[in-house]
Amino acid sequence: MRAKRILWAALLLVAGLALATAMSVGSAVASPRAVADQTYSDQAGDANGGPDVTTITVTNDAAGTVTMVVSVALPSGSLMLVGVDNNLDASFERYIGVFSMGSGLYVQAISKTDAKMGPVGSLRLSGTDTTATLSFAKSDLGINQSFNFTVATVATLDQSDLSDFAGPYAYTLATPPPPPPTTTTTPAPAAITPVIGTPMTTPSKAVAGKRMTVAFPVTRSDNGQPLTSGKMVCDPSVAGKVITHAESFKAGTAKLSFLVPKAAKGKLLKVKVTIVSGTQSATKVATFRVS
Repeated sequence: MRAKRILWAALLLVAGLALATAMSVGSAVASPRAVADQTYSDQAGDANGGPDVTTITVTNDAAGTVTMVVSVALPSGSLMLVGVDNNLDASFERYIGVFSMGSGLYVQAISKTDAKMGPVGSLRLSGTDTTATLSFAKSDLGINQSFNFTVATVATLDQSDLSDFAGPYAYTLATPPPPPPTTTTTPAPAAITPVIGTPMTTPSKAVAGKRMTVAFPVTRSDNGQPLTSGKMVCDPSVAGKVITHAESFKAGTAKLSFLVPKAAKGKLLKVKVTIVSGTQSATKVATFRVS
């Protein structure tokens, strides 16, 4: 197994050197940088009888996974090599090698400076008769947001010349859109309704010709505490005739004071109080027989 790994590393390094040479001698500058999903085309029929690369589609997702789908038929014994320039310095820091074994594909990535084929845990490979699909986490190949790459093929492992060379190409990962801002809706405060209690009178009975004070306790509907703000409207009357009076509303008490008419003896004294707080209001009516 160790001998197989050493042989595999050597093959990748040899192919990688050939790929790097081809890039330095005959390749154009990387194409304009693409964003997100991009398909690159390579001339068909230029592979000197070996595996012919025609298109490469590169995508990425929000998790930072890069996927390459290479349109190429890899016969048994052939090799495809992807060179990755992860820091845009016009040289390859990583090679991804795909070896066709007839019954399947074998994939491995190595560093330019490390022939031990350090493992790339995220590297995945699948294939059909006409495609090879590779995926990897950008962080595992030292990619930040942009990288250059090439794809090359070798007809057989004992062949020193590349069959096909596609690239170099440039790719920029799409930056996932920021999540929508979180909006916190502050619920509107509950409406507070005045609650008017049973009045207290001084003196305890309404007496014709005497001054009388009536005090209504007013509390809040939400917590039962005294209502400290609001507007008071009151109409003390006898036989429908309003009595002149003084009124006040403070510290949760609605108070009115008036002189009971002498002519009201034996009649019914009616005291109507309304408290308005915001959009809410409450009304209380108290009656007293005048003695």
